[in-house]
Amino acid sequence: MKNKRKIVMTSLLVIALLLVTIGVSFAFFNYVGTGQETSTVETGTLSFVYDEDLPSGNSIALTNALPMSDTEGKALTGASGVFDFQIRATTTGVPIYYEIMLEKNDTSTLDENVVKVYLTEVGETETEVTDPINNQAINTYNKLGETSIEGMKGKTLYQGTINPTVHNLTKDYRLRMWLS
Repeated sequence: MKNKRKIVMTSLLVIALLLVTIGVSFAFFNYVGTGQETSTVETGTLSFVYDEDLPSGNSIALTNALPMSDTEGKALTGASGVFDFQIRATTTGVPIYYEIMLEKNDTSTLDENVVKVYLTEVGETETEVTDPINNQAINTYNKLGETSIEGMKGKTLYQGTINPTVHNLTKDYRLRMWLS
């Protein structure tokens, strides 16, 4: 009798274990089967390009600079008078927000209220770009608003949005700086 009872208990235990295994396998199969849809999320890419053709790079240095008028500053040309750069973007389905910002070099001794900045978008002609705070094309560094980029310090020169319907975009910019 004891042996018969032992065989029945063992059989019931094996059957229960088998049912649990089948149940878990079916649930796993069901879960995997319903998760096989392809979901694609696409966003855009944004590149910042600037000219490094010169050995010293393309930069504006206000070393031993003399003050000049806004008219003279807006007319600056050449490798040390302007900083040319480009924004390239490829968008798919979402707008891309970007900000052009300036950051003062930690070693600079210039007073922020004497450094003037002027940004233009370069195409067939140069078009003035206004800053988002003062809505002016020419500003002193100290009048520009603080950057909205988290973890960065500097001043916002321009904020833009690239529309998702424009799939490939290239914008050329030119920055000029001078002493007032």
